[in-house]
Amino acid sequence: MTKEVIDLRSALELLESIPGQMVHTDVEVDPSAELAGVYRYVGAGGTVARPSGEALVAVYYEQSRAFADYNTAANLASIHYTCDTRDAAWKAEQDFFDANGPAVQNASVEISRAFLANPHVDALTEAFGTTCVAGMKNAVLGMDDRTIDLQKEYNALVSQYQQVYGGALVAFDGKQLTIPQLGPYKENLDPAVRRAAYEAEAGYFDAHRAELDELYTKIVKNLNEQAKILGYHDYSELSYVRMNRIGYGPEEIRKFRDQVANDVVPQLKKVIELRKKRTGIEHLTFTDLPVSFRDGNPRPIEGYDARMAAARTMYHELSPETAAFIDFMQDNELFAAKA
Repeated sequence: MTKEVIDLRSALELLESIPGQMVHTDVEVDPSAELAGVYRYVGAGGTVARPSGEALVAVYYEQSRAFADYNTAANLASIHYTCDTRDAAWKAEQDFFDANGPAVQNASVEISRAFLANPHVDALTEAFGTTCVAGMKNAVLGMDDRTIDLQKEYNALVSQYQQVYGGALVAFDGKQLTIPQLGPYKENLDPAVRRAAYEAEAGYFDAHRAELDELYTKIVKNLNEQAKILGYHDYSELSYVRMNRIGYGPEEIRKFRDQVANDVVPQLKKVIELRKKRTGIEHLTFTDLPVSFRDGNPRPIEGYDARMAAARTMYHELSPETAAFIDFMQDNELFAAKA
């Protein structure tokens, strides 16, 4: 029975147990600099000159875990940064991932390229299903080292855009409020209060119109330039690859949108008519859409701590697995629940 691969050590032990699947060297290497080059050998010789399907699956597990660790760190930085784009410490952390993320992503692409070149690549399909290899093909088609500098620029532009958007503060009801904190006012039973809340939000974006438009224009130009470097007509074409759309393209999307217009929209109109009767609002405007009931929307439990305690109780009552989940999320402060 094959020993289970659970970490790097067990993966190496498995490879060493298979004849011809591992060689040793006393030459020092820089792991960061050599990552992409080392993994090229998955398909071209070297550490796994003629790898078996079993060994290839083991390597796939290991590289997946390595990138999972990196992605966890990057996502946590992004979550903290977007919670408060004015926080200098988390902005510095986000800047680090903006600058280094493209190189890491390109290393991942080179690993995918190596897997695809491997004669036993079908073992990955057998182990993980058809989307595994298809996703690698999209990864290779969607990036290479020619676009790294543009991707760094793109990341920086997106972070600037988020800083303007996420740092929004508006004067309302005698307070300085974030956009999410306007939410209760948008659900107020007084239509004048609802409209004023929307106008306060719109006023912030109108005041920053030129800055946001300039950033958005730069982002669009950047993405189109990346697409042309990679041989695509524009980013719209490249986006299908980068979004990892497998088995469908623009024509299928067009049919889906037509189906939404023909089948979903008529049903939505019926829902709106029911809402008008339920709320007593005869002529709905966009400022009325958040209102669900004539006597007002259900209100959340007052106070952050009380809400989180109620959530913990509910998840604990569901199952041991959901209890472990909510404990981990709350104990590590992974919820962006304070608006």
